Amino acid sequence: MQGIDFALRRLESNPHPDVFVWISRTQTDTDAPLDVLLDALGIGTEAITFRADDEDAFVDLRASQP
Repeated sequence: MQGIDFALRRLESNPHPDVFVWISRTQTDTDAPLDVLLDALGIGTEAITFRADDEDAFVDLRASQP
């Protein structure tokens, strides 16, 4: 999509319906490609439940959502 490589995966054994999205490591800014994907899917950032931080640890975003 727009020259951006994405990989999507949903773990069948996961009790949550989360879909993991990886963006090519060639992308230095992950926010712009993520916006492209969300726009193509017709969903907003509220659909994001977690993401990696600068140290590649996962941050749960569900706790900060109302």
